[in-house]
Amino acid sequence: MKIDAIDLDRLRNETHYQFMLDYSNLLGAHPSVVSIVASLMPKFSELLAVEGKFVDAIKISFYTVKLAESDHRRDRAIVGFTTAVRSALHHYDPKFLEAAKRLEVCIKTFREEIATKTYMDETAAVKIFIEDLEGTFKEDVEQLGLTGWVEELAIAQNDFQTCF
Repeated sequence: MKIDAIDLDRLRNETHYQFMLDYSNLLGAHPSVVSIVASLMPKFSELLAVEGKFVDAIKISFYTVKLAESDHRRDRAIVGFTTAVRSALHHYDPKFLEAAKRLEVCIKTFREEIATKTYMDETAAVKIFIEDLEGTFKEDVEQLGLTGWVEELAIAQNDFQTCF
């Protein structure tokens, strides 16, 4: 059995806390090991609890809340745009209907990318989505009168990137 070395200095915040929590649980699962380090366990448990409080504080910090709010604004813009396009799929005018169909293909391509990604990957996908809406699909966006939604998405994206 080979034991891999781990550099604890590289672990930050939640990652470090989770590692130490797992380590504590592992010790607790093996009473023979606990008996060896019994004198150290109370202090270790106390420090682990303090670290947990700090991790919780970081999670609800101003920047974390602002980042989540920025992401929510961006998500609302995407949902609003998507809803408007889906509504246009029922339009009586064939020009509107064709524009909506083209935009729906664009949306489906990016919805998969956006919905399940990390903040960084989602940001990259939204950036490309906006570029497509302002470039390749610009006429379709204008045809449906959705330029305001694209502008709102671009502003929300910029706010998110600034905060991130």
